[in-house]
Amino acid sequence: MSNQIDQVARIAELDSELRKSIVPLFVEAGKKLRCPIASDTVLFGSFEGGALGHTVVESFDKLTVGDLAQGVDLGIVYADLPRDYLDERYSIPTGFYRMHIKETSASLLDVNGDQVASDLPLAIGPGEPDVFARRELDILVQKKKFKFSYHGPRLSIEVTIGK
Repeated sequence: MSNQIDQVARIAELDSELRKSIVPLFVEAGKKLRCPIASDTVLFGSFEGGALGHTVVESFDKLTVGDLAQGVDLGIVYADLPRDYLDERYSIPTGFYRMHIKETSASLLDVNGDQVASDLPLAIGPGEPDVFARRELDILVQKKKFKFSYHGPRLSIEVTIGK
């Protein structure tokens, strides 16, 4: 039992160190991409040969369906995807991108505003208006498919890269 407690404590320590290293990189990327982020909500994960991360814009909790219709940046994504994990339609170089939503599709935009992935499938649903609910982020990693989920008080949005 003591060994398990030590392992849990070590994982918590490593997680803290990782967050101290990664969150500033997301903040800096948000500045370069002209997309101010919510630095308290950065989700990052790695898998064999790759890594993914994302966060939301500071104003995510206030976004409405009307904002999406006009076009809005949802947040930023970090992608380091092995070639064999990508759908053949996408060639996404390793780096940070703005997740841009317009009506019923999403795009990843680079620092110049150029699309590196477009017409990404998008699912939009109602948020969780519970006063105590916080925004939540998820990443689903499957072979040839990645799903980024954003859940807040007004909107719930899922963006898929791949089949």
